Amino acid sequence: MHPLKFVFNRQTTFKHKFDGQNEVHEIKRLECAITSSNQINVHEFIIPENEPICIFSLEINRKKFEKSIEKFIPDMDDDLVTLFRDVNGVNQFYHKSQYSIQIAELINEFTDCELEGFMRNVFLESKAQEILVLTLKQYLGNLSEPEKQKILRQSTIKSIKKATKIIKKELSDISNVAKLANEVGLSSNTLQQGFKALFELSVNDYIRNYRIEKAKELIETSGMNIT
Repeated sequence: MHPLKFVFNRQTTFKHKFDGQNEVHEIKRLECAITSSNQINVHEFIIPENEPICIFSLEINRKKFEKSIEKFIPDMDDDLVTLFRDVNGVNQFYHKSQYSIQIAELINEFTDCELEGFMRNVFLESKAQEILVLTLKQYLGNLSEPEKQKILRQSTIKSIKKATKIIKKELSDISNVAKLANEVGLSSNTLQQGFKALFELSVNDYIRNYRIEKAKELIETSGMNIT
């Protein structure tokens, strides 16, 4: 069985290639690779040593999944039909793009689930399907309007990085998340989701952690008192 793999990189850059081929794909943080091997050229993942790695992967057994899509095939996008109907993994496939902040948030919900037993199983299955749907929508969007899709996500990440610079520069004057979000041109919700995806922290937790690090630095390198 050669599954259709959705590989989400949540941390350090790693590489992918197909066995017996020279082309190497670099998968950076917040990038997703949709890929399937064939019966000859299986996957190889090259993981850097001594680096923190965090990968979230959905794998679709297309033989079993075929029943789920059978009645929808006449109305499905041709690109999805081609992808999902290769049930025996005859065709090699690779596509990579950034994944959205919304998908990153769903992955966090999946991995942070504290439910047990039947409830956990139902919750995880529903989240996996949400992630799959959004990733497929993004994939089709990339095919139809690649530049527009890329700029949208890149601009969000750029705004979040701008927010971190403001926090570090104006640490004593940061009053609330809404004001910070307004300064970088994002909604408060998008800013919060972005910080959670990039740093696994809320905006306020990021500010608190940075203040603690700054205080530690001042205590060690200056003559200032604790107050």
